[in-house]
Amino acid sequence: MAQPIVVKSGEHDGFTRLVLTLPSADTEYELRGVDTTWQVIIPGHTNSFDTSSVFQRIPRTRLAALGVSGAEGLDLGLGCDCDVKAFRHAGTHLVIDISERSGEAPRSKELAGFVLGARVDPPASLRFQFQSQTAVPTVADTAERTKDVAMADRVSQVGFQEKMERQLRVSEVQKIVLDGLARAGTSGLLRVKPTVATESKSLKNDIAPPHPSTVEPDDEIPVRHRPVFPNVKVENSVDRALREQVARMQVPDTTCIDPDLVDIAKWSDGRSLARQVAALNAELTGEFDHLNDAVALRLSKTYLFFGLGQEALAALNLVPASRETAILTELATVLEGRNEATPILTGQARCGDGADIWFALAVDQWPEYARPAADSILRGFSRLPDHLRTYLGPRLADRFRANGDPETSRSILRIAMRDGSEPTPEMQLSSVVANIDAHHAGDKLQSLVTSDQSVSPKALMHLIENHVRSKKPLGADLAELAGAYAVEFQKTEMGPELRKSHALARAASGQFRQAFFVVRDIEARDGSVAARQVRDRIAFLMGQHADEFELLSLAVSEGLLHPNVLSDVTANLVAKRILGAGFAKAAWPLVSGPAAAHVMRERRIIRAQVRLALEEPDQALVDLLGLSGEDADILRRMARKKLTGSDNAPRTWPDENRPQNGAEEFADIGDGSDQPSLQLLRALVDNSGIFRKDAAKAIEAAKASGG
Repeated sequence: MAQPIVVKSGEHDGFTRLVLTLPSADTEYELRGVDTTWQVIIPGHTNSFDTSSVFQRIPRTRLAALGVSGAEGLDLGLGCDCDVKAFRHAGTHLVIDISERSGEAPRSKELAGFVLGARVDPPASLRFQFQSQTAVPTVADTAERTKDVAMADRVSQVGFQEKMERQLRVSEVQKIVLDGLARAGTSGLLRVKPTVATESKSLKNDIAPPHPSTVEPDDEIPVRHRPVFPNVKVENSVDRALREQVARMQVPDTTCIDPDLVDIAKWSDGRSLARQVAALNAELTGEFDHLNDAVALRLSKTYLFFGLGQEALAALNLVPASRETAILTELATVLEGRNEATPILTGQARCGDGADIWFALAVDQWPEYARPAADSILRGFSRLPDHLRTYLGPRLADRFRANGDPETSRSILRIAMRDGSEPTPEMQLSSVVANIDAHHAGDKLQSLVTSDQSVSPKALMHLIENHVRSKKPLGADLAELAGAYAVEFQKTEMGPELRKSHALARAASGQFRQAFFVVRDIEARDGSVAARQVRDRIAFLMGQHADEFELLSLAVSEGLLHPNVLSDVTANLVAKRILGAGFAKAAWPLVSGPAAAHVMRERRIIRAQVRLALEEPDQALVDLLGLSGEDADILRRMARKKLTGSDNAPRTWPDENRPQNGAEEFADIGDGSDQPSLQLLRALVDNSGIFRKDAAKAIEAAKASGG
């Protein structure tokens, strides 16, 4: 009977060596690979490989993972950009050397640049670059590999098949982009620059940035070719379809896994944890301390059944890498609540039979094209053991609530509490949050906060959020408690969220200056994006509750009175408060720019009020163009009164009771000359997304009146 091929290892200066003892000197072999993924094939071999002692002698630097695919394949996962060479020694020994590349010149890249044609000429070249890769196997090799190979990387547990599928998806995206560029070039939208270098011996399609000397600096571009409005973005239906298709291709793995590999309910024989683990440990090693891989795999599944992810990971380290161990590793990672990559589970959103539950637990935010079906989730969750429903129920319910499905969230909690046992603190918190709008929800959260349990910090965060959203004042004692929790858990996963809650708690309790001190700490620890979000919410609370003097002084000292610092809604609110205090000039930067469509009307009303306060009635009339409603009519009459000193409209103004279009209204505005001023035209352009048609009519009317 054929024996397994023994794989021995050794670490040397500059290279790592593997030695395989072949069955005979006539045994053939094949070495093939792409980037950091390589495979040794022994055709006709039927009894696999013995790799048990490989990593006892070498570190995981050059060779990071070693797996077996079928009986003929030995899969190598490299941890470096290394060369792999194979040769025979003494007839029956196959030597594989993994050596570092020393003194190698950087890989050449194909050079191409694309710039827009004469109609739109941007300041710099449009550049694209794709990751370089070596020669791709033939179609037959790829099909065979994706079918049979399942090498797992010990670092991320990504199988060889998943890696090849990712590379194929990248190639497909690359082809789509290049085809789009070719169509654009054929249509005359792009012109290909002549500095293009090709490499005929390579299968690469790399595109590198042009040489610095070929890039035109902004100050060398003719003024007539520079974009007038640099914030304008042009996009068509093809762009949107391409973006969606690319997003779908970025899902790490969309192959549904075997339901038996995630059917945790079957991984126990009904005995207690202690009895099952004791029995399996007794069978784990055999004669001469030989490890029984099958028993080690059963031991890891037993730990997973009881929700012990860390113990399951320790047992999986005893088992040779495979696709099954990669899946089990991701299950253990999810059970432990670790924030680590789970590429296999991430592709199970539309897979039933329990796999979609693990997708829902592994992924925080679900894209629209990969949302799990609620009915399938509920069926799979009902099949889990009682203790896992209790343990995973709150997390799964919170995940559905965070992704906009509170009804499914409440259904999951009802299923989790069917066994009649006393709800855990986590279950109580999740139940309260799922019904946060119900009566006495705040009292229940307060009770969990004061219970001094493991969920108390999370309960406090929800209580603060509930007070902020309901515009209820928050006690200073809760703000102090939030600060204490933020210090205690500053280096844990809850640290960033607790710091945000602390800042909001200070603002909700009226301590706005202290809240901005916390924002500075957030910016130092968690980055400017997180700080900007919290700063905006604090500014909104100031706009609601702070007195005028405190609002203005903090807005100045914290640099809030600048365009694009606050969100549109917050900027409008703060501007109204500052304008009401009589500081129109300070309020103007907050509303000087455009806003989102749903708040643009309010912004234009505020801008008109600011213009009137600044004695600019003609500009106020521009901001009111096309607006209807009593508030707009009142401001319009006030502006006209300031222009003429009389409440009576002159004959050139339209009748107040007659519907008025933008062209007629525009004819009423100006400096007394036949043509409208350039300032007014510029204001119209700034608001072009709202009344572009009226502006065109107004210009025609102005030209007609001048002729």
